[in-house]
Amino acid sequence: MDRTQTFLNRFNELEQFLRDDTTSKREVPFGNLIGRAAQKNAAVRRHERDLREFADLRNAIVHEHPRGHVIADITQEALDEFDVMVDQITAPERVYPLFRREIHVYREEEALTSAVKDLWESGHSQVIVRVDKMLTLLSSLGITRWLGSQVNGQAVDLADASVGDALTFEEEGGIAFVSRDAPVDEARELFLSFPTRHSQRLRAVVITENGRPTEAPLGLITASDLVELDG
Repeated sequence: MDRTQTFLNRFNELEQFLRDDTTSKREVPFGNLIGRAAQKNAAVRRHERDLREFADLRNAIVHEHPRGHVIADITQEALDEFDVMVDQITAPERVYPLFRREIHVYREEEALTSAVKDLWESGHSQVIVRVDKMLTLLSSLGITRWLGSQVNGQAVDLADASVGDALTFEEEGGIAFVSRDAPVDEARELFLSFPTRHSQRLRAVVITENGRPTEAPLGLITASDLVELDG
């Protein structure tokens, strides 16, 4: 099978997937399918411009020159790019179990020294705390702010400090939640869009069964995790 036919087959596969996913009838144009799918599919939103360009290429291929000549072809590089794109849309990689990890959930009354030791040993920049049944985040920056408020002379006494003490110095936000079935692109999109909606940057996306902050954490994603994945 040549490249052009392979491309057309994969394009048809993608078109049928989008039509089924949006419950659209056969007469709905491909451009409209993209717009509908983009409302709920992060991968389609991510590749929307490229999808429209590949649709133009597809149209150029299937509509022959009046003299019967094919007026467009696809390179192997472009075909490989389209293959990856179709796979990311039709069979996206899920956040779980990819980012599964054991997470200790702290209570407000636990010793702050335990959280500080955890950060040091793990190399992470935040721990997860449950407050009134809700999961929230305590970052190294929040702990630093608390330390600054406690400076008395040359020493800071941590002996009686609790996680809750430092949590009062944590900026609101910094954490988001996704369900275990969420595509990786959904988490990626959260990191890209979060700064426009909050004063604090997104520090971690926590994976729970249904994406609710009251559920037990199953895993955690940071921006560096996604950079490493894309690397």
